[in-house]
Amino acid sequence: MKHIVSICTMLLLCVCIQAQSADMMTQLLDAEKVTYAQASYFPAVWLDAANENLSPEQTARYLAGQGILSETLGSGDISRPVTLQDYALICMRAWNIGGGMMYTFTGLPHYAFRELQARGILFNTDDPHSFVSGQRAVNILYACMEAAGEGAN
Repeated sequence: MKHIVSICTMLLLCVCIQAQSADMMTQLLDAEKVTYAQASYFPAVWLDAANENLSPEQTARYLAGQGILSETLGSGDISRPVTLQDYALICMRAWNIGGGMMYTFTGLPHYAFRELQARGILFNTDDPHSFVSGQRAVNILYACMEAAGEGAN
């Protein structure tokens, strides 16, 4: 059953990526350090396909309005690099991935990071304050989408 869910998730992802701008994916993959604006684009498009035509800055404001990205970031300096723990929080909130007790009670980036470590999406040796490369961001994105698909069953 897990294989069917994984295949369906990947097919859905392929459909979404085809509909999205190839330039945005290329920019994300080429980034040495992903910014909050870049990190916001694909979760925002996943939540609402109408966001595909928005700029990364506009998608950051959209995610802030949805409570996924903090309001201070949605209106602040979203051109700065995103940390691994903040990216974990964005993904956990965007795909509504449930966490452990501490994440559930606090909703803090540190516990989102720890939850993704526990799920094997992040390595135990990862530094929560390190910046995320574009390729790593895409890998985490796919893994979170798959985890959200498995949680639906």
